[in-house]
Amino acid sequence: MALSILLLISILIPTFCGYCLLSFIFTKNKLDIVLKLALSYGMGMGLLTIWMFIIGSSGLELNFAHTTFPLVCFSFIFLLIAKHNAQLSENIPIQKNIVNTPKPNIMLIGFNSFLVIFIVVNILQIFWGAINWPIDSWDAFATIAFKAKIFFYEKSIPSLKILPHPTYPLHTSLAETWTAINIGRWSDQYIKIVFPCAFLSFIIVQYKFLKNYTDTTWSLLGCVLLISSNLAFYHATISYRDLFLMYYNCITIMLLILWSSSRKTSFLLTASFFAGFGSFTKLEGSSFIVLYIILFVIISFYNKPSFKDNIKNTLALLIPALTICLSFHIYKFFTNNLIDGIADCDKTALVLSWGQLLKFPKVIYAFYLNMFLSGNWNIVWMIACVSILLWDYKKKNREAVLVLVSICLFIGLYSAIALFTSNYPWIAGDKRVTTLSRLILHFYPLAPILIILINYLNFASDRLDTSSLNPKKQALNK
Repeated sequence: MALSILLLISILIPTFCGYCLLSFIFTKNKLDIVLKLALSYGMGMGLLTIWMFIIGSSGLELNFAHTTFPLVCFSFIFLLIAKHNAQLSENIPIQKNIVNTPKPNIMLIGFNSFLVIFIVVNILQIFWGAINWPIDSWDAFATIAFKAKIFFYEKSIPSLKILPHPTYPLHTSLAETWTAINIGRWSDQYIKIVFPCAFLSFIIVQYKFLKNYTDTTWSLLGCVLLISSNLAFYHATISYRDLFLMYYNCITIMLLILWSSSRKTSFLLTASFFAGFGSFTKLEGSSFIVLYIILFVIISFYNKPSFKDNIKNTLALLIPALTICLSFHIYKFFTNNLIDGIADCDKTALVLSWGQLLKFPKVIYAFYLNMFLSGNWNIVWMIACVSILLWDYKKKNREAVLVLVSICLFIGLYSAIALFTSNYPWIAGDKRVTTLSRLILHFYPLAPILIILINYLNFASDRLDTSSLNPKKQALNK
């Protein structure tokens, strides 16, 4: 019983801190409470691990008091400011489809109930698997849990150069250290509670995102498609960094699309924080910021903001993301953690040669085999391709276009990484085992989202164009 309470505290504290910051960011706008709570966990864990990195690398002891009290105090300040200005807030208008929603009938209610039960049962299985099965995979030991265990017992962050993979970001390791600090001991089982919590948070965010553009049934179907992936389910129960990168990456994309629809800077600022936290999760997260900027430019081109708004939006996107991203890289540089040979060890060495382009067909073939002929993704990618082929382009759907562009950008980025870094053998060469699957996981949730956004319009003749036609506005918090 006491252990359950301590685990609950380890979840509630970062959620509270994230809630306070989100309340401050959305001071002028009301955000749906369920969506805010779901986002709060990821926001809070990101803030917490950044704060732990600051105090740990500065020589202060990593204990409950140092990690909790200053962060909670600052969070209270943000919450008080937000509450003081709450009377000035307004609903966030999000452009949605014009829908003649039919009255719910018994069949539809029963179907929705079945979908909810399916989702709940799978979530419970994920929680059970995470906290009842200890860490048992090599990468989880070598790159994540080993560091977390050192941080916990040493109560500090030692020089990264004496740790395995010193260039790797520390978000996931510090998240596990945080759980161990809360329960007062090291446990290869209970420290994994952060992973099912992140997955549950993501499911809720995806549901609320889809609910904003579709209806309850289609939103639930999107969640079912997400859970149907064997790999996504598995990674929600093990100690890998890829689930957290998937979490921060895909939520960043969703927030950018919500910003595109609402034109509220609050969404953009939140997306920037999540982009920064992604860069503190895996090295790939730093390169993702370039893709977010490309998506930002595309959205700005269609929204046509004023020069003043464009400057404000650009700063909102870049300042938090780049501050978080560059801080860790600058720390590594000035503490001499970029030692000779580390680029080869961490597979970040560049291989710049025109001859590498000859390997491009093999890279694409590797993507094809993994996405369509492996057991990792069920038939989600196949459904996505069929949906694209059957897309009714007369019904303009900007949100679906942005999701499709994002998927193409990620495939392009990882293809470039395979061709021009030392990662080729692990992605498309003779050493490929799980690397490509984990890379695809980083953007996999975009496939279920794309399927739902396309087919929601395809299967209903009474639904008109989305945001491109400026239909009737709805409030996000309704």
